[in-house]
Amino acid sequence: VSAAPEISQALPLAPGGVTAVVPRTVSDVTEKGGGLNVFPELPSVQEVAMALNSLGATPRDMMAIFQELKKAKALQAELIVQ
Repeated sequence: VSAAPEISQALPLAPGGVTAVVPRTVSDVTEKGGGLNVFPELPSVQEVAMALNSLGATPRDMMAIFQELKKAKALQAELIVQ
């Protein structure tokens, strides 16, 4: 993420137009390739959490994944988010 000032100028003859300095933020995201793990049997929540940890998932990533699993009815558990 980088930020630099940019000049914003009103169109010619614009009523009440002013020239102003505004921030310009540029975000560059690079995704790393990952693999897919196939489970021979249905894993427990603990096993899923351990697998996500081994893949480097952050706690925020894990909660998002568990919430999506719950929405898809692929998780039979109660999620408590505090």
